[in-house]
Amino acid sequence: TKVMSYAVSEFVIGDSILAFLDEKDAKFKVYHDGITRELEGVLFNNFISISNFKAEDNILAYVNYDNHFKIFYRKQTIELETTPPESFLTENNIVAYEDGYSRSFKVFYYGATFLLENVNPKSYKVADDLVGYVDVTGNFKIFYGGEKYDISTFEPEFYETKDNLIIFYDKNYFQVFYKGKIHTLEKFVPSMYKSDLNTLAYIDELGFLKVFSNGQFQQIPKEKVTKFEVSGNVVTYRTGINDITIYSDGKIYNPGK
Repeated sequence: TKVMSYAVSEFVIGDSILAFLDEKDAKFKVYHDGITRELEGVLFNNFISISNFKAEDNILAYVNYDNHFKIFYRKQTIELETTPPESFLTENNIVAYEDGYSRSFKVFYYGATFLLENVNPKSYKVADDLVGYVDVTGNFKIFYGGEKYDISTFEPEFYETKDNLIIFYDKNYFQVFYKGKIHTLEKFVPSMYKSDLNTLAYIDELGFLKVFSNGQFQQIPKEKVTKFEVSGNVVTYRTGINDITIYSDGKIYNPGK
């Protein structure tokens, strides 16, 4: 147990990073890799503060009291813009933002900044190393691995981001984007689906459980599933009242048998 501060007004936390406003020292600080670093001075009495900051996984993005947009990534503070963004989202290794000055849409990824669109998009969502968005004309696009993918010329009925997956329904197909490829799963939207890390599980129209995990698709049991959960890349499900089965890495385990 380690005391970060005895007077904190706000803080945010990611998987491996903690950022907080230390009122006692009037500093904006970050705790990462076992070390606490002072990022900015904060003038509390005159109401000058840092109020807009977000941390996810291994990256911190914030607007300082001079309205400069900065990030803390891999033990370094990097200034992205000298004006605050209209909006920004962060996840592992990535920050997507709407530039407040040029009104363009940009992404910071692995130390480089990419201009995705000259005009802010209609919507955007961020996952680990991923950005999904609908541009101003309704085209659905994905940024992954430093490249932009044109997915569809129509806006999908919905799209969601989760860890390493982008799940969407487009042109009457339930699909998932994973590591640069689109996988078409069904011609309907499942009534129940859950995802985590590299895995998506759902109940089909007949009540059977299907799993997309690490790029592979599999229908699991021969019986209908009553309940299931996804944690990491492990799927736990029930085919009866007490019959618990586990799916992991392409294998099925039944602890009760």
